[in-house]
Amino acid sequence: MADIPAPSPLPRLWARIDKVWLLVLAIPLVVLALDPPAAWPTVTNAFAALMHTAPFILFAVSAIGYLKATGSEALVAKAFQGRETRMIIVAALAGGLSPFCSG
Repeated sequence: MADIPAPSPLPRLWARIDKVWLLVLAIPLVVLALDPPAAWPTVTNAFAALMHTAPFILFAVSAIGYLKATGSEALVAKAFQGRETRMIIVAALAGGLSPFCSG
């Protein structure tokens, strides 16, 4: 009887890893390799930008969690049903008033 080698856990691990996080780690390493003096400012600027938008991200995640927990997302979804013109206006107002549109 032939011995069948156990499958390597590496392909399963590779499939489970989110490739975006690998890119988040790879970009500073590429900057470090290509332009070492710019590596630290790149990391600190990216972190500062993340900290600047973190309150808005936390608010958005909390609001979505609240809407899902209370079942209110169906009510919000109704605002985007019906006449196309009204949906476009409501979506434009919501997007225009959201804090992510400010620089």
